[in-house]
Amino acid sequence: MINIGMRIKELRMGRNLTQAALGKKINRSKTVISNYEMGIRMPTVDSLCELALFFGVSVDYLLGLEKRRMLPIEGLNTRHNSALLRSWVPLVCNLATK
Repeated sequence: MINIGMRIKELRMGRNLTQAALGKKINRSKTVISNYEMGIRMPTVDSLCELALFFGVSVDYLLGLEKRRMLPIEGLNTRHNSALLRSWVPLVCNLATK
């Protein structure tokens, strides 16, 4: 089973970013990113959300619970689409103001 540190490193290297560059993008230090990748420290929920949004993947993918980078949303009805938007808009707006 893949761990979160391996996923973060894989995604970071896929974008040709150093640990310091990724840290700067999500407002974390190089040491924090290194600790995530080595499994010394687990990202907070906020950090997981920021990493998922930055890399364009789901949190489940980062956690190794899902093999697909993003979960498909095709076929959701209007009620489900509305619930999804209500849950994500505040998070995205909060991150955009940081």
